[in-house]
Amino acid sequence: MPRTRYGQHFLVDPDIIKEEVKVADLQPTDRVLEIGAGTGALTQELAKEAQEIIAVEPDHHCVHQLRQLQNKHKNITIKQERFENISDLDYDACVSNIPFYLSASITATLAQEQIPSVILYQKSFAERLVAEPPDTAYSRISVMTQYYMIPVYHRTVSPSAFSPPPQVHCALVKLYPRKNRPAIPETQFFQLVTALFSHNKNTVRKALKSEQKQLHLNKGDIDHFPYANRRVRELDLHALQELMKVWIELQERKSFNDTTR
Repeated sequence: MPRTRYGQHFLVDPDIIKEEVKVADLQPTDRVLEIGAGTGALTQELAKEAQEIIAVEPDHHCVHQLRQLQNKHKNITIKQERFENISDLDYDACVSNIPFYLSASITATLAQEQIPSVILYQKSFAERLVAEPPDTAYSRISVMTQYYMIPVYHRTVSPSAFSPPPQVHCALVKLYPRKNRPAIPETQFFQLVTALFSHNKNTVRKALKSEQKQLHLNKGDIDHFPYANRRVRELDLHALQELMKVWIELQERKSFNDTTR
């Protein structure tokens, strides 16, 4: 039985499962990661399409059922541990129905590793992933994900497709690795994005003033930034990159002045 205290809502609708596999468009030589394999409803369908399925599942009750699947599908490898403890991330694809409460951390890892993925999310989270400015759902997670990936909202999934049914609708999203990402310092970029989106309803000027100490800005520095009168949630990736360039130039100028004193 699913244990809701672990966030377990197993997808049981066979049509949705088959559609999820179809959307993944797997190749016979693919090595596929499945996070939160549960009792194996999706696992056994993936095993028909790819060379190897690595099923990650920490719950020993579920693992017992997954081991029974191995008798029929020899290309299933079971890892009885939490996803965050997995060090090997060399996969051709990820197809998963993940625990909703781990959506942000799992998505961040998949995005940074640029693993093509088909994920079943809580609908509200999926809407944030694909949101564009000036949508109110556009947020830090939108920027972080879209920097690495192109998220495509495939379809909404009813709670009735799960056992037990969650209290929310879900959504199937495909994440395509973004090619030719800009050559920018990622650490600084995400630091600036995090600072700005802590005030996403404010203008860039107000957000920078609020984060002045955190970003090591002097009072006059803020006048150098473009898009000062735009609201933060109106900034697309290009605008955010322009802001970061100015911020880095200001920091480099300060560093140079400090060394020449």
